[in-house]
Amino acid sequence: MGGTLVLPGQTVIPRGYGESMVLFSHEGCAVVIDGAPVGKDGRLYKIPAGKAIKVPFEVGRFLLDTQSFPFLDVVRVSEEETDSGITYDIELARAESADRRKIADDAAFNQYVQGAVEDFVKRNKPVPQPPAHILRIMKRTGYKLEDYGIHPIGWKTVENEKLQAVSQENEQLKQDMVEMKRKLDALLVDRVNDKKKG
Repeated sequence: MGGTLVLPGQTVIPRGYGESMVLFSHEGCAVVIDGAPVGKDGRLYKIPAGKAIKVPFEVGRFLLDTQSFPFLDVVRVSEEETDSGITYDIELARAESADRRKIADDAAFNQYVQGAVEDFVKRNKPVPQPPAHILRIMKRTGYKLEDYGIHPIGWKTVENEKLQAVSQENEQLKQDMVEMKRKLDALLVDRVNDKKKG
């Protein structure tokens, strides 16, 4: 008879539906996804930075549904069928990815700042070094912890650098004063000797 048995209430998904999708990420990521089809690297899927890549549907669904670091800027690329084939809207994906990355960066940095202020600064405790992802956010965005009154252990702050520069300048001035005093003393000795001779 050749038909497929369908139970009452069972969802029917057409064959071939949702086999793959195209993803884009500014930063790129790599993840092992249990239950995903085995690819060239097993179940390790790599989304390269700045390049659209086709992945199995289950992998794409997992990455899009998992809104946590490091998958925050992964977006689905819009595909359009044309007479010459399928085209990808990379510019739109790039803009969406950048927007998502900015929102995620702001949220993660603000959460870190709030935690550091509440747990360390307000309690007059030394602030530990920020985690690696916060350092990357700071490098990407130009945020500075000093602007929030946070000075992690071992970090040079602008104030410390200014104090160090002033201290070096004072030390140089002291050395110059000692040298000038030595020259002045030598000049006075020469004058006294000249008066004795004359």
